[in-house]
Amino acid sequence: MSYTVSDLVVMLERIDLVKKSPLLTAVQRQVILKDMSNDLPLEMFSTSFKGSRSIVKSILEELQNVGEQSKESASKSTPETKGLSTESAKAKLHDRVGEDGGRQGVKEDVVAKAQKKPRKAKGST
Repeated sequence: MSYTVSDLVVMLERIDLVKKSPLLTAVQRQVILKDMSNDLPLEMFSTSFKGSRSIVKSILEELQNVGEQSKESASKSTPETKGLSTESAKAKLHDRVGEDGGRQGVKEDVVAKAQKKPRKAKGST
């Protein structure tokens, strides 16, 4: 497909329309902006207007980053979750890793299970 710089100008107008639309939620806006960035012509098809393509791409990335930051601020810790630590879960995982990078204790678990005597079936003599 043949692209021109005019196609990118139309895309800029559509980006502005999505940015200002009162009909979209922040999440919906992010989905559309991501799809629009995927819709940009590939660099190999836009050799005559690389500068314009990079400008539109940077605008889309900036708007996506602003939306992600607003999502992060909305999901900040509440008083109930403030005391919880993810480091303790990570520490438990790291405690089981040996010096060679393998997990410790796995062989012991397997050996202990393998050494159990099989049960006798019901009704056998």
